[in-house]
Amino acid sequence: FMMALYPKFSRLMARNKDLFVKVYKKSFFYLLLLNIFMLGGIFIFGKILILAVFGKGFMESVAILRYAAIAIFFLFQNMCNVYFLNAVNMPGLNAAVFCLGVVINLVLDLIFIPIYGCYGVLIAIGITYPMIFVMSGFIINKKILHGYARLS
Repeated sequence: FMMALYPKFSRLMARNKDLFVKVYKKSFFYLLLLNIFMLGGIFIFGKILILAVFGKGFMESVAILRYAAIAIFFLFQNMCNVYFLNAVNMPGLNAAVFCLGVVINLVLDLIFIPIYGCYGVLIAIGITYPMIFVMSGFIINKKILHGYARLS
């Protein structure tokens, strides 16, 4: 979805900043809807899917799938922010946010995996992915969207 919009983001950034912001917000909304349906589908049909594909021996993985889906929800939603920052020629900010996320995730893994095992990984990504999403959203809202009034 976002890969298809990236060329449009880049063109609009150069030609029409107001329309660019509107397309970003609309894309963010539609991606949010897709992510909500995906998350709901995993929660509703995850158990059925695990049973059908892997059998009863993998029932414990249903909870793992559901926890991972919550974290991945934020990762997918952040794709809109990633492509937005690239379109405004700020890939360095993307890199900085993701590098910070990697460091935070590594530290959390070192803390939680010895205590909780595979659930420790889920706790770490459950903290890290939303933090990455919030950091990139903050950058977009405070540093870029509010700055367009001065740029136009």
